[in-house]
Amino acid sequence: MEASAATPQPLSYVYYEGNPDNSCLARFIDIVRYSLNAFNGRLLVSGGNPQAMHGAIGELSYKLLIEFPAKEAAERWYRSALVTLLLDKWTVWPDGNLLVLEGVP
Repeated sequence: MEASAATPQPLSYVYYEGNPDNSCLARFIDIVRYSLNAFNGRLLVSGGNPQAMHGAIGELSYKLLIEFPAKEAAERWYRSALVTLLLDKWTVWPDGNLLVLEGVP
């Protein structure tokens, strides 16, 4: 009897695209990394200079991708005091889109 492959469990991802303030971006990313520990989050991508393989990149050239074990963890991270402070006090995210996505790896 063959063992059946386990169905991958969906994960959640926080995706940001925008034009951040580069003067404080490195410090901001350090704080984001620190804030992820309590929510089992993992920063997967932080960077600019994307290349469009199909379609257009648009005006929002910086991308950030964070992985969480569940959507609830991503939502708790977003509502956490540290992230709220970052969003309220810093100008890194002045424009752009912040999305939560669910999917299998």
